[in-house]
Formats: sequence, structure tokens, C-alpha cells
Amino acid sequence: MWQIIPQVFYDLLARAVPGALLLFGAASVAAGPTAAARFVVQPPAGCEPFGLGGVLLWALGSYATGIVIGQFWEYAFGWHTRRLQKRFEEEVRPKCLAEHNALQIALGKTPVSVKPSDLPRTFVMRDHLRYLAPAEGLRLLKVRAERRGAEVLLLGLGLLAATNGVWLALDRTAERLVLEIVLLAGVAAFFRMARRLRKMLITGTVVSFLQAV
Repeated sequence: MWQIIPQVFYDLLARAVPGALLLFGAASVAAGPTAAARFVVQPPAGCEPFGLGGVLLWALGSYATGIVIGQFWEYAFGWHTRRLQKRFEEEVRPKCLAEHNALQIALGKTPVSVKPSDLPRTFVMRDHLRYLAPAEGLRLLKVRAERRGAEVLLLGLGLLAATNGVWLALDRTAERLVLEIVLLAGVAAFFRMARRLRKMLITGTVVSFLQAV
């Protein structure tokens, strides 16, 4: 049971919640923000979006949307994230190792005599932490889920902003303009968030691994 809960939590943060936000964003782009908000607050007669069937359909659609957009991210930007991962690892490892050895010396313990380049890859460290320090492994799983969710929202909002931009050119209304500004602001925010969480995940993994071994 306890092995299932972390995976469910990961699915919620990385797929279901971002997917739900993107579905509402897609409805806002397709029908207009006012119409989408009115449907949620005051649905038409005979329509029960918050009934059991509507909720299950929304949950399934949200989960599927998160998976699909996540795969699109890997296909379109996987090369970029791998390069960014390598650059962040090269930047973070020497700093983490130096800080760890300084702490070891301060505590009267033997510092780790290993080069930063000899440390295993980050994903290997995380696999070992699942057994060496399960609590830290779960904490890093949460950060990883948040990073994945930020990437899904980054790509999804970017696609919605491009689509709404076409609608804005054809239908120059104030609500379309406000929606475009909100979508672009979301793209900028999640771009920075995804980069910050990627570096945070690498730093946390290296620090936890050095403390555990």
C-alpha cells in the first residue's frame, strides 16, 4: 500500500492537476473565458458537470492530457532538457561535494575523496536513495513531480497562447487580450519554475546521496 501512495501522488502533481488546468484553459480559448467560467459557475439546465459521471470524465481527461503533453515535451524538448541536465550536474556537483567535505571536516569526520566527475548520474543516485534513505527519496519524488508538472504546463500553456493569439487576431476583444496576457505570463512563470526545480532536484539528490553513503 505504501509503495502505491507515492506513485498516485506523483500522478496527481505531474499529470492530473496540470491536465485539469490545461483542459479549463482549452475551454477558455475555444469558447472564450467568460463562457467557460459561466459554464463552471452556472451550468445549463440538465447538465451536471460535477456529478459522478462528469467528475470521472474530467479526471480521466485531465490524466490523459497530462500524459500526452508530457510525451510531447519529451519528443520536442528532450534534447534540450538532457543538455540542461548535464550542464546543471556539472555546475552543482563540485559545489555540493565541497560543502559536504567542509561539513565532514567540521564534524571531525573523513571527507569524501572522490572527484565530482566520478559521482554517478543523478538518476542512479535517486534509485539508490530509494533504499538507502526512503524519506529523502519520497521528498525528491515530490520535487520531480512538481518539475514534470511545470514542464507540462509550460508546453500546454504555450500551445494555448499560440492558439488564442490566432483567435485574438480575428476577434480583437478585451477578454481575449487579457487571456493572452495571462497565458503568456503563465508560460514565463512555469519556464522559470521548471528550470529552478530541475536544479533543486539535482542539488537535493547529490546532497542526500553524499549524506547517505
